[in-house]
Amino acid sequence: MGPREPSVAAVVIDTNVVAYHLLGVKEHRDVLSDLFMADLEFVAPDSLKAEVLNVLWLAIRIGAIETEEPLSRLDTVDQLIDRSTPTSTIWAGALSLAVTSNRSPYDTLFVAAAEREHVELLTYDQPLRAAFPATAVDPGEFLSRT
Repeated sequence: MGPREPSVAAVVIDTNVVAYHLLGVKEHRDVLSDLFMADLEFVAPDSLKAEVLNVLWLAIRIGAIETEEPLSRLDTVDQLIDRSTPTSTIWAGALSLAVTSNRSPYDTLFVAAAEREHVELLTYDQPLRAAFPATAVDPGEFLSRT
């Protein structure tokens, strides 16, 4: 048996990171392109898919994307996420984090997933980063360190 291959680093990614990538938000486009090209394992709570559905629905409602476009973007989500964390395995921790931080349980599910994995959460949510500075980091800052 030969030497083990080093494992790929994992990160938890927030819905806003995926949404900005799917929608091609200009100010984040280059960073997110680099991020999703990096040799990383992308993890997210399984609730991410429901949140992405909501983002795409809102984008259709405001005319930012055409009605037909979201279907291919849903396939992209499946390609981006390497592993989903079942909400049921982190919801108690997420509730505790929400109560102590006064942040939404939707947000703290991602923090709880990152804490469970002992990895960082990549998010553009500045209040979430302020509430959890040891866990939550801006994707650009993360890339500049790697």
